[in-house]
Amino acid sequence: MQRRRFLTLVGATAIAGCLGEQNSENDGTTMTTTEPMGTGTPTPTKTPSGEPDAEIQSSQLVDEQTSYGSTNYYMTGTVENTGSIRLRLPSVSIKFFDDSGSVFESTEREIFSLKPGQKWDLRVPFTETDSRPAEVEAERGNLEVGFVDYSHPSELNLSDIGIEEGEDPSITGLIENTTQHSIDTYAFGQFLTKDNIVLETGTDSISDLDAGESWSFDIGALFVDEQRAQTAKKYEIYLSTE
Repeated sequence: MQRRRFLTLVGATAIAGCLGEQNSENDGTTMTTTEPMGTGTPTPTKTPSGEPDAEIQSSQLVDEQTSYGSTNYYMTGTVENTGSIRLRLPSVSIKFFDDSGSVFESTEREIFSLKPGQKWDLRVPFTETDSRPAEVEAERGNLEVGFVDYSHPSELNLSDIGIEEGEDPSITGLIENTTQHSIDTYAFGQFLTKDNIVLETGTDSISDLDAGESWSFDIGALFVDEQRAQTAKKYEIYLSTE
């Protein structure tokens, strides 16, 4: 058996969703953090309908003085799903420029899933610390449509879900393989603020989870600083066996 943990999300298909927060209660639209999943009949996945759209709002270059007398530079901004359908793996390309208009540094950020009306808070550090960038540019990537709903995998039972808050937050839980054969299992997680704004995403996975065996997953993410990490108060989880 092999376990793999990644701190960024890439291309796997999620088939089950669970939204929650520490000590949350069921409001009729989200599941409690302790309610088992995977014991009932799978819910058919609805066909997506509507137009995908997203907008980068208020992107800017921010100077931040540290306690050591140095300065850190960040690109900050908000990406909002302004369409009528869930997005899968929305991405943003970021470029930092010098005074002559040449590219100092370029990078890309992506997250798993952004629901209609939901916002993604971006904070991207400039790592070339010897110089100050003159400006920053953010460009939205191609929009990939996600499912309206995520089906409930009958192969898995999900329980004991919660978020550990603090300087290094993580989403934890227990997944049981209810089949008679071993399966590869993936748990994808979003870290959200108390206002349901997406901060970061991450995933944990295990190869060949044996029949009847349970796996304690632990999803982490890369936060640019402790202050940002401490705003993670809620989570959303999606499961896959593909």
